[in-house]
Amino acid sequence: MKISILATVALDNIIGFGDTLPWWLPADKRRFNALTAGRHVLMGRKTYEALSDPLAGRKLLVLSNTLVGSPRKGVQIVSSLWGAIRIAALHGERELFIIGGESVFKEAIEHTHKMYLTKVHAEVDGDKYFPEFRRSEWNMLSAGVIPANEENKHPLSWRVYNRKAA
Repeated sequence: MKISILATVALDNIIGFGDTLPWWLPADKRRFNALTAGRHVLMGRKTYEALSDPLAGRKLLVLSNTLVGSPRKGVQIVSSLWGAIRIAALHGERELFIIGGESVFKEAIEHTHKMYLTKVHAEVDGDKYFPEFRRSEWNMLSAGVIPANEENKHPLSWRVYNRKAA
């Protein structure tokens, strides 16, 4: 199974502020929805607890050693990255999307096959960061630009990377 990271990153690798995203970007949300609809997504406990919308139409896996049971319908708690991969594979998933937060990205990045990264071209306040990665280990498969407009306050660019063969 392919392990993929899906993240939106501002300048200085900022991905969050407190328990929120420091932006509202409908174009990025539409892209997220298109990529993850009907799929297994893995997030950490803090990301899960910050959700106001339970991400309907996805199979949610929450990485936590403190949550017990399933707080919301359709949510499964897992105690490890490998447990999440196993569950997704047992359900026939071909690609597990890791959607945050900071500690989950740090744990998963060395095991990731593909990254879908959106860059927010803005300086924002933040205290959560996307981990550094060696760009030399990745091939860019595709890229695009979304200019700032009435709907999206900041310009965006997105890139899809595939890990180079060892």
